[in-house]
Amino acid sequence: MTNCSPRAPRVLSIQSHVVHGYVGNKCATFILQLYGFEVDLINSVQFSNHTAYKVVKGSRLSVDELREIFQGLIDNDLLDYDYILTGYMSAGELLRTVADYIRLIKQKNPKVKYVCDPVIGDGGKLYVDRSCIDAYKNNLLPLADIVTPNDFEFEQLIDSKINYANDTDVIESMKRLHKMGPSQIVMSKTNYSMFRIEFPKIPFYFTGTGDTFSALLLAWIHKQNELNVACEKTISVIYKILLRTSESSGSEKKAEAGMCSNELCLIQSKKDIEDAETLFFAKTTETILFRFWSEMNAFETELGVQPELAKAVDDMGWLLPTDVQSEAIPMILGGGDVLMAAETGSGKTGAFCLPILQVVHETLRDIQEGNMGPKSSRKGVGDVSKAVLLNFHDRTQNMSIDTDGLLCQSRDQKIWGGARSNKGVKGKGKYYFEMTQTEANGIARVGWSTSNALLDLGTDDQVSRYNTY
Repeated sequence: MTNCSPRAPRVLSIQSHVVHGYVGNKCATFILQLYGFEVDLINSVQFSNHTAYKVVKGSRLSVDELREIFQGLIDNDLLDYDYILTGYMSAGELLRTVADYIRLIKQKNPKVKYVCDPVIGDGGKLYVDRSCIDAYKNNLLPLADIVTPNDFEFEQLIDSKINYANDTDVIESMKRLHKMGPSQIVMSKTNYSMFRIEFPKIPFYFTGTGDTFSALLLAWIHKQNELNVACEKTISVIYKILLRTSESSGSEKKAEAGMCSNELCLIQSKKDIEDAETLFFAKTTETILFRFWSEMNAFETELGVQPELAKAVDDMGWLLPTDVQSEAIPMILGGGDVLMAAETGSGKTGAFCLPILQVVHETLRDIQEGNMGPKSSRKGVGDVSKAVLLNFHDRTQNMSIDTDGLLCQSRDQKIWGGARSNKGVKGKGKYYFEMTQTEANGIARVGWSTSNALLDLGTDDQVSRYNTY
């Protein structure tokens, strides 16, 4: 019998491990496996318990041991991961070595998403050597897709204090961290965010909440691909875990940092994790959110998409550009011809439609501003510097072109679907570019030629001969 079940997403999690309690990989493994992930673990430390106890015994992973582990994975061709999650590592050299292997994994599969929890410290106290800060800034953040610092770690990474009461200061700080590599930033323990999720404070001290948060966030990013929804689910589940943990302690006395009585009740919260009921919802600060996205949306900052289109993409819930979009959009906007074949769901429609919409918008704007378009040096074509017009030679009895040559309308919906835009030269079937919408659900055909119209790209089936779909 053939096993037709879909392949489970695979995660490589590199962080701490304890024999007793729930931090690091002990948190991540249970949560991710519960959500259907295959989880491979590399333990950066092997401790008896977490560091809030009075005595901690165990060992730390050395760079040589890490390299030996990865060599075994390489030799057996076991690096086909979908996600990478990193947490606590105590030495900068170890972090830099991990970065080398993450880079190798991403070279093998550029679709791999890396979630980086930069465990540096909290409440003004460092947990690690300062060499770790440099390693995060210079080696790991450039590879990260999502980073989840707390407010103290955020300031350490950008080497600057942040005034959270000042919108401009927060946005500039976000931009600084964004430019270091990660496309998405989820910052905890602050009074400011692009969207706020409020929930009751539980007056206890817990360990492992950051590790649990990053694992839940990875799982819900995979399920939803919408950051606000992923955060709503993550915080709602964590709240239930913490509430159950505090109730199980049997004491109303507030626990202080350094106490060991509040190990997370992860196993007891299995149903809460599986149900993932949304208890708390994101409240958006619209003005700040628009300013943030207009300056930081990855479609704009990385791919060159106009701010208006980038905002529209965000409104559609597109969290990150796909790999196909990241490669194709800059090429098309740069004037290149692109022939693409990709699987369903890869984002290829958006990869073509976004730059096409931008080109059309820019063309119409140029027309309104009196820019009559590029000139052709080809003799015998005619004076194409006079206007950017629809091509009067390329039409049927069912298509009407207005007197200024800028608009057209079709009576045959099966052929045109009511959308056509040409920026052309005079002469039958000769265009700089052409778009045709044949179905209501999107642009179906695009053709380009050189500015000299050396290729006869018309609106008939001959377009396909030039691979200009």
